[in-house]
Amino acid sequence: MLGLGVERQLTQGLNLLHQSADRGNAEAREMLQKQILRGHAQIVAAGLTPLMDEGKRAYFPIPDLYKVAAGQQVGRAAPPVTELKSATVVKGVKSAAAIAAMPWSEVVPTPPRPPISASDAQRELNGLIGLAGPKQQVKTLINRQRLDSLRAAQGLPATEMTLHLVFTGNPGTGKTTVARLLGAILHDAGLLSRGHVIEVTDKDLIGEYVGGSGPRVAAKVQEAMGGILFIDEAYNLITAIGSAGPANSFSMSAITTLVQLMETHKGEFMVIAAGYPKEMQDFVNFNPGLQSRFRETIHFENFTDEELAQVFEGFADQNKYTLAEGSRETLVKIMHDAPARFSKTFGNARYVRNVFEETLERVANRIAHVASPTLADLTTITAFDIRSAAEDFARQDMLRKRQQY
Repeated sequence: MLGLGVERQLTQGLNLLHQSADRGNAEAREMLQKQILRGHAQIVAAGLTPLMDEGKRAYFPIPDLYKVAAGQQVGRAAPPVTELKSATVVKGVKSAAAIAAMPWSEVVPTPPRPPISASDAQRELNGLIGLAGPKQQVKTLINRQRLDSLRAAQGLPATEMTLHLVFTGNPGTGKTTVARLLGAILHDAGLLSRGHVIEVTDKDLIGEYVGGSGPRVAAKVQEAMGGILFIDEAYNLITAIGSAGPANSFSMSAITTLVQLMETHKGEFMVIAAGYPKEMQDFVNFNPGLQSRFRETIHFENFTDEELAQVFEGFADQNKYTLAEGSRETLVKIMHDAPARFSKTFGNARYVRNVFEETLERVANRIAHVASPTLADLTTITAFDIRSAAEDFARQDMLRKRQQY
């Protein structure tokens, strides 16, 4: 039997949540109801009380609600996070009874962690072919954090460090790969509390109706808290607007919300906006808020023909293949001609991956006619295999372009 005071606290707190039309609070209410059904009503009441004392606001900070549901006390100093109105818990579940039957891990998910250790991530980054500029920039970020730590130990002030970055470069130059590794590396350096990476495009951020973009952006930002929000082809956020588009457009709402959350939660998460160099320059220059928050750009150069050949050899080595004598010269020549042949659609490492896959098909067809293939037959790539694969890929690419027009 609950005491009158506890019951009043529960009723008032849950009613405030229930009155909100926001889905995030509705889900948070159900999350707390599950704790009540499990016999932890007094813990929930005690946790909600200081939140209600702060002006009895209808929008509770989602991080605070997680703490309450986990049985932790939340002090009055906890800052309101009214912008984050979309929780990522118990999607599509309405009844408290249904929630009570769910595993607790599904109601309050474990905070994500980097999928790779910092040492493995650093080793993989160092082993990537090319990318001298991005590798140096990563070292600079870590060195800057170390400097601030050393200064803090001596009682010296630390200057404000901007985490948000722009990655520019053509397709296949390693932008996404480096972003995925960067989360674990910066987590180990103390710059990110979790280090996970949330990958999105404009389609994940732009709503389909008036007022729909803000909650979408807020939900993804909350998901990325403590880690990296990686926005691929971020320039698409302004493509539909134009250089002087309407302030009430869905895309503009997404950009405005993103800028606000980057400021409100400065230092709590990192945004990496990536895309073609010219388009990303237009993106950053589109809005003064974007200019002030994306103050550093890391450019990913196209691979040289030698580097592209090394990437191919890396794929071959990973799969236990070797290049036949004389085939490397053919490979380098193909990689030298490819950028001009494909122009802006050239995919750098992606192109190499495609040619490698096509090459293996040539090997398979060649071996199909060998009655008793030897180990050498099964592991050797010839110059003919590579040349035929590259020519076939070029034909397929030409057909795809014709079909688009």
